[in-house]
Amino acid sequence: MADRIFDTGGDLINDTNLHSGRWKRLLCLTDAAFAAGTDSDDISGSFTGQAIKAGTEINGSFSAIQLASGSIIAFF
Repeated sequence: MADRIFDTGGDLINDTNLHSGRWKRLLCLTDAAFAAGTDSDDISGSFTGQAIKAGTEINGSFSAIQLASGSIIAFF
């Protein structure tokens, strides 16, 4: 069994491809806009077209992320 204390990390996303995975927190490194592929299991509403300012953190359970622009770190 893995020690959950050390089960950390993330993915740098800075393109417009659709990324699949399991992330719990998003940190916008630059101003970012989300595309249609972004999906959260526990946040109602759509991220499509949402512009988020640099430095913003969003907590949730994300299974798909697609940016229209910008760069983020998606943390496991």
